[in-house]
Parts: sequence; C-alpha cells; structure tokens
Amino acid sequence: MKNKNKKILIFGDNHGLINNIEKIKSLEKPDITIHTGDFNNWNGEPNNYDINYLENNFDYYVFGNHNIEGKTVKNFENVDKYREYMVNINHIEYFLKKDIKLFKINNFNFLLMHSFNFDENLITHYGRIKYSFEFDKEKWYKEISNIVKEHNIDYIISGHTHVPEIIKFETCQVLNPGSIEFPFQENKKPSYIIMEINDKEVKINKKFI
Repeated sequence: MKNKNKKILIFGDNHGLINNIEKIKSLEKPDITIHTGDFNNWNGEPNNYDINYLENNFDYYVFGNHNIEGKTVKNFENVDKYREYMVNINHIEYFLKKDIKLFKINNFNFLLMHSFNFDENLITHYGRIKYSFEFDKEKWYKEISNIVKEHNIDYIISGHTHVPEIIKFETCQVLNPGSIEFPFQENKKPSYIIMEINDKEVKINKKFI
C-alpha cells in the first residue's frame, strides 16, 4: 500500500510571538507541522505563552535553548533565577541526547534538533553570564554523525541560527527554516520550509513572508 502524500510545514524561533505561526498554518494547510524550538524568549519578552501551545499545535517539536526542558520564566522566582538555571545545564548533553526527536514520515527518517550548527552563541548569551564549560566541537558533530548512522537519518531539521538554509551533512540533508518572526539573513524576511513527500520523492521549498 502506498503512503499518502504529505505536506509538512517547518518553522520555529518565534521567541514569544505567534501571529505568523497562525497565519502560515492557515495559509499552507499542512498535514504535519514541525517546530524547531525557542517558542518563548528566556526572559519572557515580548510575550510568554503557555508552553503547552507546542503540544496542542505541533506534531513534532523541540524546546530549544530558550525553553530548556519546557520551562519558562514563569517557573522561577525571577528572570535571574531562570538564567542561572539555564547557564548550569550541560548544553551538549541536553541538545544531543534529550531535546531531540526521531520519527519517520512515509519512507524517510527524520532527526529534529534545535541547533545542528556548532554555535558558540549557545555558550555566551543570556545577558552577561557565560557558561562555566566549553563546547567540544569535534564531539558535537561526531555525536550527530552517530545518530545519523544508527537511525539511517535522511533529514535533519534544525533551527537556532534564524537563517534559512539547506545543506548536506554526510548522507543526509539539513533543513533550517530560519525564524518565523526574527530573521537574521540579509533580506530580513520571516521564513519557513514546506516539504512535500510521497513514497519516492521529496520536494523542499524555502518560503518567505
């Protein structure tokens, strides 16, 4: 039996705004929705929506570095306490072992993670506090490579950089939809990715608002 054709909507890094999420979901009418993380901002600005929005509105999602373990600033006494909590999390262990999703759509295997790119910004922001450890870049990509090989991954879906791109990593493609609200690329347009999948073919399109 053939699998049904699927239209997949991928976006993320909205950081506390949901207007474009609702707009694009209504426009594209996808079969499957995927969020790459950082639904809220770590400091609760400009908004701080209920994290359950992810569970209720997306088929697959990760939390990202602004909502580690699904927490928001509302879970803490104040912003400083939340920042201290995030700083003390081992981000390598967390992003590569805990805050990932593995799933299959039709005949294709997916790895969803917040940040594929080794990015030193992960260890230097949240105000003036810096982490007390350093990333091991070699280990970072070796761990990802091991996951790709073990699970025969066809597509890695990742966000964090706020820049849309489609690149090759070993035997798979890495899809980054950019940011649906706070784009960093040159054209400064909010972006997302549409995948159209059947049993044998995948069409991938970067789109801009």
